[in-house]
Amino acid sequence: MLRPSKIVGVALNNDVFNYLAVRKMQAPMYFLAPSTSLLGHGGSIELDSAWGLVHPEPELGAVIGRPLRRVTPSEALAGVFGYTIVNDITSPGLKSEDSIELVMPQGFPVDEPWRRTHGDDDRSLYLTYHARSKGTDTFTPAGPWVATRAAVPDPNSLTVRSYLDDELVLEDSTANLTFPVQDVLAHLSHSMTLLPGDIVHFGTAARPSKPDVFPTIRSIDLTRHGDRVSVEIDGIGRLDNHIVRLA
Repeated sequence: MLRPSKIVGVALNNDVFNYLAVRKMQAPMYFLAPSTSLLGHGGSIELDSAWGLVHPEPELGAVIGRPLRRVTPSEALAGVFGYTIVNDITSPGLKSEDSIELVMPQGFPVDEPWRRTHGDDDRSLYLTYHARSKGTDTFTPAGPWVATRAAVPDPNSLTVRSYLDDELVLEDSTANLTFPVQDVLAHLSHSMTLLPGDIVHFGTAARPSKPDVFPTIRSIDLTRHGDRVSVEIDGIGRLDNHIVRLA
């Protein structure tokens, strides 16, 4: 498998999460995963029970076709080679291990406009690092192939489904992305140059199909449920991966 220079994900890019946000998101937020996290169609997602909760995040991915730097949204779409499927495997368990609360001394200002503080004595800083929770080996299944840009005339109107074994557990649409594909790519290109072969994935399908069994995406715990997880996007295909529990 060819290795991109970077894999960039867009965090919480779904109207479900924007609805829950204390302050509505004004721009996309990103995280990186290493190329060593890539896994092909049919490969095995390797999980260790010591990591705690691990869940799937079914997403549309774009493969960049030419360098994109400080481009407009229309230029960004023209620079996409094609689209693929990404399952952004995520471990809140590992994320919890890699998070810390710092309580600053009296008199040190806590300037965090994104969070709601609780009085003058609330001097907490919350820090989270996503390298392991998103970038562990086998945590970025992608494929099974790349559909050319011409074959996907509107990437912002695609149905995304996820299955655990043969049970449909999530169904959503890229129409529900808070920030559409072209806006994400243009915004990102003003921070980092996107190179040919880079992969950008745009945010998880978040609407449950079996709310009585799996009411939220976090309830689809791959360390406990299922032998196979799949993602299907209309017009692109279906990505299937086995689940292997190491311990």
